[in-house]
Amino acid sequence: MREIRVFSVMLDPGTGLFDDEPLREYMADRELLRAEPKFFVYEGRPCWTVFLETRLMRGAVRVERSEGKVSRREKEDRAAFERLLKEMDEVQRGRYDRLVAWRREAAHREGIPPYVLFTNSCALELARAASLCGHLSHANARALRCDVIERCRRSQMRRTT
Repeated sequence: MREIRVFSVMLDPGTGLFDDEPLREYMADRELLRAEPKFFVYEGRPCWTVFLETRLMRGAVRVERSEGKVSRREKEDRAAFERLLKEMDEVQRGRYDRLVAWRREAAHREGIPPYVLFTNSCALELARAASLCGHLSHANARALRCDVIERCRRSQMRRTT
């Protein structure tokens, strides 16, 4: 079975190296099918991200994450997300549901997990911000969408580092 993973790390200014230990651990029992590395700068720091397509090596056993091992931060993030979802009005919730449905279909067509396209949090931010766009000029609405997308990207970077 194919697996898709994205790893992102920042350059450690002390060593001048990227900490690739999580990547090495992940690849210990996997065969690499495809890798797409990208380098970029985030908040003035060089970063490295790599999209991996892998499969377990013959004889390896896939270890599923236990529900009992959810971190406090993950629980808090999930609770905050659920709270924001409940605060949405009907129009925003409909927009959110359409974004998530489109993402699911597009990911299925491409053969990738939906979160690779954008996360649930990004869909929520886009749905909420889009309701503001009707009251803005075209240029300001475009700037707002770009700002929301940038905040989503930053949020994803914080979670992968």
